[in-house]
Amino acid sequence: MDRIEIERPAWRPFLDEFSRRHHGWRVTLGVIDTEVLRRTMEAEAHLVTADALFEGMELEVDAEGEQLAIVLGLEHALSRHALRAPRRLFVETEASGAEEGLRVDAMNGSTLLMRFRVTAPPEALNGLADTEH
Repeated sequence: MDRIEIERPAWRPFLDEFSRRHHGWRVTLGVIDTEVLRRTMEAEAHLVTADALFEGMELEVDAEGEQLAIVLGLEHALSRHALRAPRRLFVETEASGAEEGLRVDAMNGSTLLMRFRVTAPPEALNGLADTEH
């Protein structure tokens, strides 16, 4: 797995494109202590949600500061997960170039991991998820 850091000035356009490209994909979200993850990649994240539909994500700013919001489809409702004070954003890819998911490190020492259930290289996609038809 390769990890590519997205520079802060590029976060908004990257998240917009990433959301469009992966809308409707199945994802799992987990949270782990950043220091534990740094020491060992084998550590298990605390499961937040599994096998949800990825609706999108965006960077928001409110009175409390910046947050990264992830919207997921669960059964017949939407679920929103927010990570306050994100400080680093990474896209994780396979050797083939397929995006496996994202890693977001927050100022509070936690890391959010988002993983796709199935990956595909960008050139193998037709641009539309089943939910887009």
